[in-house]
Amino acid sequence: MEKVRWSRYGPEFRDPLIEKEQYCKPVAELTEEEKYDQELTKTQLIKTAPAMKTSSVFADPVISKFTKMMMKGGNKVLARSLRNHTLECVKRKQFKKYHAASGEEQATIERNPYTIFHQALKNCEPVIGLVPILKGGHFYQVPLPLADRRCCFLAMKCVITECRKNKHRRTLMP
Repeated sequence: MEKVRWSRYGPEFRDPLIEKEQYCKPVAELTEEEKYDQELTKTQLIKTAPAMKTSSVFADPVISKFTKMMMKGGNKVLARSLRNHTLECVKRKQFKKYHAASGEEQATIERNPYTIFHQALKNCEPVIGLVPILKGGHFYQVPLPLADRRCCFLAMKCVITECRKNKHRRTLMP
């Protein structure tokens, strides 16, 4: 391993293991290589885990990406509080619908705000987009299917711009 200039950690440092599954395996099920790696971790230096990496079951990369896109001027506390308030409002509305519905209809009502948020983003995703293609010295806008990451980005951008445009006067949407 070669040392990188301005690196915070030397080549003797190992990358951290973030997934819980790697720690929960019984010793009897480990292979010889995994046992050797486990012994090395007891004596070798380990890098700190990145701040955004977590092994929590509540961590959602799509929602954290949405929060980062919603943030303006580095005010992540405001963006996070707006996100939490919005998800709380969605959950309250769904519970009102749930309690007002009959027994058979209650089974069809989704109460998880994260699932509703993901479905809303899925509904906003564009199918195709215009891509500039150079042909004969002229650029032509040609409709082509978009990549999944681009579709997700455009859906988030659409939701955020709509919220900023039609925000309530008491909402502190950045």
